[in-house]
Amino acid sequence: MSQHVGTFQSKSIMENLYMVLDPWWITGFSDGEGCFHISFEKNPIRKLQFRVSFSISQNASSYVSAIQKIAICFGSTGKTQNIRVDRHTVKYETRNVDHIVNSIIPHFEKYPLQSNKQYDFEKFKEICFFIKSEKPLSKESKLLILYLSFEMNLDENKQSRRQYPKSYYIQILEKE
Repeated sequence: MSQHVGTFQSKSIMENLYMVLDPWWITGFSDGEGCFHISFEKNPIRKLQFRVSFSISQNASSYVSAIQKIAICFGSTGKTQNIRVDRHTVKYETRNVDHIVNSIIPHFEKYPLQSNKQYDFEKFKEICFFIKSEKPLSKESKLLILYLSFEMNLDENKQSRRQYPKSYYIQILEKE
């Protein structure tokens, strides 16, 4: 059973914790344990919607303090902070596109990832800016987001890890 770990709202606490964690350490930790993800949802009107998320997880609950500090360093408080802990895992995740655009993306622009995850980040960033700037999304923008999403988080054979093929989502878009 997972539980929600409290939120932090004191600016002085946030400033002190940020001084404890080096921004490059946060990037390195994210390089190994972070994920930039785009999920697809079909709403009742049969329209395709996209949800962006950034998460960091660890397989040991002894990392709760480090994950909390990372969340605070990203300015996550209140509704933008979501830390879950269960018996084996601690996970920080934010799905708030404004928070991602204003806090997460600037961090990784200033302190770039050093692995292939940088490629995923660049696609993720482009998608976030599309979603934030164009409301509602045009069919063309949705198609571009779809294609960019399928280029992210590939397996070792450069194949998508998604449950359904790209053609499945394209068919949904064509019916809009």
